[in-house]
Amino acid sequence: MARKKAGKGKEAETKAKAAQERKAKKPETKKPAEKSAAAEQKQARSRRQLVTLIATGLKGDKAFLGARQAIKLMKRNALSEVVYSTNIPEQLLKDLSYYAKLSTVILTRFDGDSRSLGELCGRPFNVLVVGIAK
Repeated sequence: MARKKAGKGKEAETKAKAAQERKAKKPETKKPAEKSAAAEQKQARSRRQLVTLIATGLKGDKAFLGARQAIKLMKRNALSEVVYSTNIPEQLLKDLSYYAKLSTVILTRFDGDSRSLGELCGRPFNVLVVGIAK
């Protein structure tokens, strides 16, 4: 029995050495640094682009409000892009991403809650999802 314990000790040592070698081979991951000014400008630019996209869609009757309407139109492959707010329920986001993959629709996250998305659309109520037609 003493030999078996010694054998197990050697196995444990070799496993520990192998684990240390794997850690040494892995490149060190960099910690996320603070956002630079260029990154903030890029994010602001994308928000501006979303605002103009939604505004032009509303003016030209190419924007559809609501998750049900967006899913119906995605099933028909009639949308080019879908914008959703940050406080969307998880199950609804899964449904949207599923139908977006099937119909090759671009899903875009709006950096704001449903109230601000509703205000952006000029509506006095919350809007979770906005679909932009082709």
